[in-house]
Amino acid sequence: MATKHPGIVTRRLFGAVGVRQDERELAAWVVALFFATQASHGLGANAADTLFFSRFGVEELPTMIVLAGLAVMVIVLAHTFGLTSKGERRWLPLVAGVSALWVVAEWVGVLLDTPVVYAIVWVSTQAVIMLTFTMMWNAAGAVVTTRQAKRLFPLFATAGVVGGTLGNLATGPISTLFGTESLLLGQALLLSSSALLVIRVRGYIAIDPKAASGEGSIGDQLRQAVGSIRSSRLLRLAAVVAALTWVLFYLVVFSFSESVANSFDSEAAMAGFLGVFSSIATAVTFVVGLVLAKRLFARLGIVMSLLILPVVYAAGFAVWMVEFDLPTAALVRGLQWVALNALGATAFTALFNVVTGRRRAQIVSFMTAVPAQIGTVVGGLLLLTVEGIPISARFSIGLGVSGLAIGLVIAMRSAYVDAILGSVRKGLIGVFDVPTQGVTSPLPGEAVRILERHLSDESPQARAFALASLARIDDGARIANAPSYLRDPSPEVRIVAFEALCRINPDGFRDHGRAALEDESPELRVRGLRYAADVGLDELLHGALDDPDVRVRAVAAVLIGGETGQSVADDIVQDGGRSGISALLDEVLRSGGTGLRLDLARPLCHEHPGVRELAVRVAGRVGDSAVLGRLLDDQSLRVRRAAAVALAGTPPGRGVLLEALQTGTVNQTDAALRALVPFESLNEDVVNWARGEAERATRLDDLARALIDSGGSEAADYLQRVLMSRVDRLEQWVLMSMTTVDTEEIMPVVRKGVSVDDAETRAQAIEALETVGDRRVLNVLLPLIDATGGPPGMEPRNALRELCTDFDPWLRALAMRCLSERVQSDLSHIYEVAAADRSDLVQEIVPSLSLMTIENPEGLGVMDRVIALQRVTMFSDLDPEDLELLARSTSELTLEPGEKIYSEGTEGSEALMIVDGSAIVSVTRDGVTRVVNRYGPGESVGELALLRSGVRSADVHAGDEGLRAVVITKTDLMSTLEERPPVALGMLATLADRIVEET
Repeated sequence: MATKHPGIVTRRLFGAVGVRQDERELAAWVVALFFATQASHGLGANAADTLFFSRFGVEELPTMIVLAGLAVMVIVLAHTFGLTSKGERRWLPLVAGVSALWVVAEWVGVLLDTPVVYAIVWVSTQAVIMLTFTMMWNAAGAVVTTRQAKRLFPLFATAGVVGGTLGNLATGPISTLFGTESLLLGQALLLSSSALLVIRVRGYIAIDPKAASGEGSIGDQLRQAVGSIRSSRLLRLAAVVAALTWVLFYLVVFSFSESVANSFDSEAAMAGFLGVFSSIATAVTFVVGLVLAKRLFARLGIVMSLLILPVVYAAGFAVWMVEFDLPTAALVRGLQWVALNALGATAFTALFNVVTGRRRAQIVSFMTAVPAQIGTVVGGLLLLTVEGIPISARFSIGLGVSGLAIGLVIAMRSAYVDAILGSVRKGLIGVFDVPTQGVTSPLPGEAVRILERHLSDESPQARAFALASLARIDDGARIANAPSYLRDPSPEVRIVAFEALCRINPDGFRDHGRAALEDESPELRVRGLRYAADVGLDELLHGALDDPDVRVRAVAAVLIGGETGQSVADDIVQDGGRSGISALLDEVLRSGGTGLRLDLARPLCHEHPGVRELAVRVAGRVGDSAVLGRLLDDQSLRVRRAAAVALAGTPPGRGVLLEALQTGTVNQTDAALRALVPFESLNEDVVNWARGEAERATRLDDLARALIDSGGSEAADYLQRVLMSRVDRLEQWVLMSMTTVDTEEIMPVVRKGVSVDDAETRAQAIEALETVGDRRVLNVLLPLIDATGGPPGMEPRNALRELCTDFDPWLRALAMRCLSERVQSDLSHIYEVAAADRSDLVQEIVPSLSLMTIENPEGLGVMDRVIALQRVTMFSDLDPEDLELLARSTSELTLEPGEKIYSEGTEGSEALMIVDGSAIVSVTRDGVTRVVNRYGPGESVGELALLRSGVRSADVHAGDEGLRAVVITKTDLMSTLEERPPVALGMLATLADRIVEET
């Protein structure tokens, strides 16, 4: 029977434990590093224990523990300095290599059989094991993100356990055949392998120029680490827990070692027992690490998984207080071994992924060097102190320390959440200072004199600024000539002068107020009306009801109110003019309306979105939920959002929004969700809706991936982009839906973080989401946003056929078009599906499903125009629904080769979006014509003249192959720019590119 290729076996194995395809090579090298390093630990630890117990004496172990704590502290501090000064790429291979050479030196010393060498071997073995253990976790932490750590760290830890198991199993046979001292030589060989593996893994570690520069002394590094720990509640608690853990560790290890030393007379038998015991313990650790660790981390979280370790210690000491012999000693030591290696070490190391960049390795090393070794020294001193007292008293102390550790780990849970959220905030939020405009009192004398000189400046802006700034001083003497500025040629200066006089000399309003009400500037007349109403001079208002400017009449009508004001207001509404209705509605919002009863039917249907928005805000004051609910589907984004905000202000309105969230269109859903967030708390309906949207996003993502590189047409490429856009929108909706009053500060940051390209920031954002999000929704959403993308799960044709029946009309229409272009045999199926489709968009494309190409002589349909518009940079981020509205307002232009499109010096009233062919831009100077640019499909021509409201700066002709284009008018373009900020940003990008090209 043929054997499977080892590569297939490896892929299946890694796939089974959650390693993604793009992570497999990296994971394989790190797994090998953990295996070799911890196999060396198995041989080294058994060798050191056996040689020390049999040739030096177990009664000296407490002293050795104290010395080991001090030695490890110094060595790991040096390791921390090396990491931060040299960087992981240089330092980690050096650590493994030097450790291997040191163990060779130990082996030589044992061969010389000097008694003190066994004490040195035991102490230095603890240091080597701790140093190389830290080294391998440093390497792992440097090559994975926070999010990857939760999936890959259990695998790495398990690989180490397997290595330790095999190293321990080999202890007995090697000791019997070659002597106990030969175990040290095996340890050295394995550490040499670790050095080679670190060299291979370091290729995945980014070069840190700051670390490589060697800046900072060891004192600086210590101060930085201490500062980081002091500033973080999580790290402070973790430091104390680390110290207590090592106190408990040596209380257990010493008791176990006493029992072993007293139970065996033969050195080989002792080594064999230790090897078998360690292999069994590590085998159980392997099972726990592989089967349970990942599930525990996912279900309980990092901190609550860490809680298992002190609970095991407490249970072990309780058992020993009842019965202490070799079997119970081995049982407790084995449970502690499993809990530490399979869960505790992994969970504790993963805690520090909330610390980003160079600080992470520095903190991990510092924790190992200082808190852990303080715990070691305290443990050794405690053993020396309790020497001679009943052994049950020692176990009682251990039980008390375990209880303290349990309490501190529980306290770490909230600290971990805070640290995660803080880390995300630091990675994604910038704080910007907004400069204050204008001059504030008090002013220095020189500044006052400068401002006074500018009162006569030729620039109206300078005069207005100087007058406004001096008025803020509240000193009438400085602007004694302000009344004269009411006759200034500039309306801007006259308005500032009027407001200054009202502030400084309100009693003189009858004089300067009448001047304002008779001013030629409508804006100043409006200001005068409002101030007259404020001071109770109503007799000055009635004359404005006959003002030639409708805006002034509108403001007067609102301020006067009553039947007189109502009559004027009704006339303005019936007239339907944009400026009059806008002024009327704006003044109602500003002043409260003084009892006017406005008929909003016409303003709510006005062609201009600005008028509709104001009408929505007025309707919101009277709580007309039915009207506002209909406007949630308005074509204008600003109108939809204004309607949603108005509805959110009342309980009936919130009911309308919740209904729109469940059953509304895309526009209604988006507007409703934005107005409802943050929720006071998530109810079952919102959770179910969010889960359904997450499931749809997952399905659309599968369909989009099936269309990647499918060799389709432009329509197929556009369909794939639309699908991904839909997925992104659904992801954002789901994330928004989980925003409550308790999470409103962090969720916007999370929404940004999950969309960024930086792997570390994204990982932190997802970690924060998992901490604060609703688990019922996250079970569906996390696999989608945490995925890196795998091979498509279906054929492109099947994906298109499925999309032909989707409820989204644009997805249906695009899928039908793509199928008609790809496979003629599918046409009967497409026509059958399309015939039953009630969508206007689908019905429009049915007659020419197989002919919808640029060459279609009958002209461009709506879909063709949309596909053409989406290629233009400024429109590329718009949804197809928005492009459809734009396409329906455009016209088509077809020109012969060389035919003139625009002439230099003519007024610009339209722009072209090129569909096919080209446009040539040229200028003529001194009788010489020079081509300055050429634009092709997907590019725009003529929009600069629209923005400048000026004349064309060059001639534009159709290219040699002719030109086919979509024409957009200035009105439609400006409306689109106002409604859709991405279009404005796209236009800026286009203009910037052209400036770069021309320079």
